[in-house]
Amino acid sequence: MAQKPALLVPFPFASENHQFYNANVLVSQGAAEQIKDEELTPATIAESLRRMMRDPGHLRQMRDQLAALAKEAPHGEAARRLADYITRMS
Repeated sequence: MAQKPALLVPFPFASENHQFYNANVLVSQGAAEQIKDEELTPATIAESLRRMMRDPGHLRQMRDQLAALAKEAPHGEAARRLADYITRMS
């Protein structure tokens, strides 16, 4: 994980809207911000980026949250969990 603050725009037509729900995990943890596709305009992107860039403390907090989340799920852990789940479902 790059642990860089992000502005996420989930693709609304992804299977079961999973990108939105995945993004919400990061947003709810303070690790990212999100713009819904239907709200996406050059102005909303610019305003979101301006707001983020004006607050270096907020960007640091987002980066720290990403680092904390990465520690909770070590590299490869997600793949192992998925494999365990699939195995149990078989």
